[in-house]
Amino acid sequence: MNAQKLRDFLKRLNGVNRELNEIEAGLVEELRKAEGGEEEGLVFSELLMMSDPLRQVLLGVQRLEKASSAQIAEALDVDVETIEAQLQILAQQGHVIESRHAGQVVYRVVIGAKRPARLQPDIWNALDQRIEQAADNVYT
Repeated sequence: MNAQKLRDFLKRLNGVNRELNEIEAGLVEELRKAEGGEEEGLVFSELLMMSDPLRQVLLGVQRLEKASSAQIAEALDVDVETIEAQLQILAQQGHVIESRHAGQVVYRVVIGAKRPARLQPDIWNALDQRIEQAADNVYT
């Protein structure tokens, strides 16, 4: 393949990647709403549900504390357009905030408040049964 064909292929691939990230962002937002999680900010358990590219960008922003898309792109060795698309998705999800610092747009991670675990009611019954079994074993 010649260089121009490779550039065109990479450009199309980046476009597909952005579309997939947008679809992922929509699905994650729908999941969050379905679970009743309207709170803003990142909860660390959400890192497990993120795709690797979004997670890497988020962790890169966190490491830099406050950074421009160009700084993040340089730190992660990824092109600026891809980083900007991923930052938009993370901003829509409420995981990063965009602000101006010294005339430059910078991003920072928003850490959400710890959310209470939503345990199924059955878990308490199972725990009660285990405690009773343990007590019976101790006294018999």
